[in-house]
This record gives sequence, C-alpha cells and structure tokens, in this order.
Amino acid sequence: MTEDLHSMLTAYLQSERGLNPASDVKEADLVILVEIRDVWATSDGSRVSAGRTLGNVGTGTLLGVLLGGLVDGRGGAIVGAGIGATVGVGATLHDAGDSYTSWAMEAAVGTAARRIPDKDSLHTVAVTSRGNPRSKEEAFAGLEDALCRAILESIRS
Repeated sequence: MTEDLHSMLTAYLQSERGLNPASDVKEADLVILVEIRDVWATSDGSRVSAGRTLGNVGTGTLLGVLLGGLVDGRGGAIVGAGIGATVGVGATLHDAGDSYTSWAMEAAVGTAARRIPDKDSLHTVAVTSRGNPRSKEEAFAGLEDALCRAILESIRS
C-alpha cells in the first residue's frame, strides 16, 4: 500500500466510519491489508458524437455548396460540397482530440481483528477510474480513491 493510499483510507475511515488509527496492531479493532497487484489502461476512446459528426459534415457541405455555387455555378457547388464535407469531417476529428482513458486497478484486500490478515484470506478487488491521465502515475489518485471507497463500502460502521 502506498503512503497516499494509506493516508486516504485512514481519512475515509475516520470521517465516514468514526474509526481511529491504533498505535499497535494488537490494539486495533480492525486491521486492513491492501496489496496493489496491477494497474492498466482498459481502453482509450474519444468523445465523438454521431450527431455532432453529422452536424459538422452537413454544415460544411451546405456552406461548400453555397460558396462554390456563388463562385462557379453548378460545377462549383459540386466541388464546394466535397470540400465542405471534408472540412466537416476534419472539424469532427479535431474535436476527437479531447480523449479519455479508462484505468483499472486490481488489489488484494483483507481484514482481521487485532492481527494482520492472512495472505490466503485476501479478496481480489478491481476498481476503475476514468479521466484524462495518460500514465499509471497520473491515474493512481483516482484509482486509489475508488479503491478506498470500495473498502469503505465493505466495512460496516
């Protein structure tokens, strides 16, 4: 368990469950063992809407027809439609630059009263977090928060 995860989990347990840290394992009502096993990017995606794409292409085509028609009649309108549609697709792809990455973390978690939990009694917990981080290090804060909340939900007050 990282220091950040330890601090975050301690803060959640204090504020939401009224549990205070003990100075010794033997004095603790509850000992929580967390082993982070893996962190990985589950998917990369972009926020491209079909409606937005259609709107951009339609607007570009219409403007291309109007401008091309003004410049060179019917032939210009046809060329303008093609150029306008291409510009619409380009605008959509530019908007797709606002992308997101989903991240996942797998950890083994166990609890025991007044002792360190046995490694055999650990349960696998998987959490996900979505945002803009591009690396494991950037994704860690959101994943640790999601893991703390999952642990918190499993502990009855």
